[in-house]
Amino acid sequence: MEIHYPITMTTSSESTGLLDEATSKTHITQIPSPPGLPVIGNLLDISGDTPVYDFARLSKQYGEIYRLRIAGREPIFVNSVALTDELCDESRFSKKVGGALDEIRNGVHDGLFTAYTGEDNWGIAHRVLMPAFGPLAITHM
Repeated sequence: MEIHYPITMTTSSESTGLLDEATSKTHITQIPSPPGLPVIGNLLDISGDTPVYDFARLSKQYGEIYRLRIAGREPIFVNSVALTDELCDESRFSKKVGGALDEIRNGVHDGLFTAYTGEDNWGIAHRVLMPAFGPLAITHM
């Protein structure tokens, strides 16, 4: 049995679609998900003894990306190197300052957590934090 080790990518409930770039129009498709039960969601889809085999089964059934509903959360699982690389490509994404942070920004302006992607303080914080939390630093933790 070939096993794909999933990488959990937690996301907010508002970003649950995939962009299909194969078409000329923007097309959003839902991230596939096994049907769950009320309250417990997909808890029974994952065995306590051999969860890696359950993740492998789910990746074969639902593809390189799927979503589960467990204990009120909706983690998204990515099972391919190509899609993981695409999701980790910083040049394609920007930071969203919204909700409470947007309100805090009114008082503190462009601080560490309240700066927009292109602002100077965001760039400074990004350059300072990346060495501390980048791949090399995390492997040595």
